[in-house]
Amino acid sequence: MTTDSNKPEILIRVENDIIATAIVTGLAAHGITASTTGSYTASFVAHAPGDVQILVRHSDLAQAKEALNELQQEYTNIDWSQINIEQPDQ
Repeated sequence: MTTDSNKPEILIRVENDIIATAIVTGLAAHGITASTTGSYTASFVAHAPGDVQILVRHSDLAQAKEALNELQQEYTNIDWSQINIEQPDQ
């Protein structure tokens, strides 16, 4: 069974749209198209549990993981330990 190279894969989950937008923009600078889902529920003021998922094509997943690691190193002014990032279950 072959995997569809365009199948969306979760690269990472983050706590809000601001972080997600920064990561999607950073991925675009590395030539990777990404999108988000879940921003509506993650933005509820009632503090309902929710997250924003950053999606990439299956064919871009390995490159996106590398780019994400590079972005974390490039954005050294961000305290990544204070940002709730969940790796998707694989």
